[in-house]
Amino acid sequence: MKYQLNDNDYRSLWMVASPSQIKAEFGDRSCSVRTIYRIYAKYGISGIKNFRSKIRSEIRKESGSTISEEYISHKLEKRFEIEREAAFIKMWKKIREFEGRF
Repeated sequence: MKYQLNDNDYRSLWMVASPSQIKAEFGDRSCSVRTIYRIYAKYGISGIKNFRSKIRSEIRKESGSTISEEYISHKLEKRFEIEREAAFIKMWKKIREFEGRF
């Protein structure tokens, strides 16, 4: 039996992966990109771009002019890559455990 990502799975991934990244990673185990956006809307979750912009602006405010925009962007992207990879590994483990029972 093939595992299908559910609302809680999407909610746990929203900060680290866009709906298109989720669809690309999990394929037919996930909903369409459009449906994932609808799930986010149902829970009042804003898009990942808005979330990242908010984090960038908070870092910019705290650091003043001591850190360049390029440095902030680079560090954030690196951090998001690490977080995304960890979240995907965790989700694949959950999928394998579920599918291993059947």
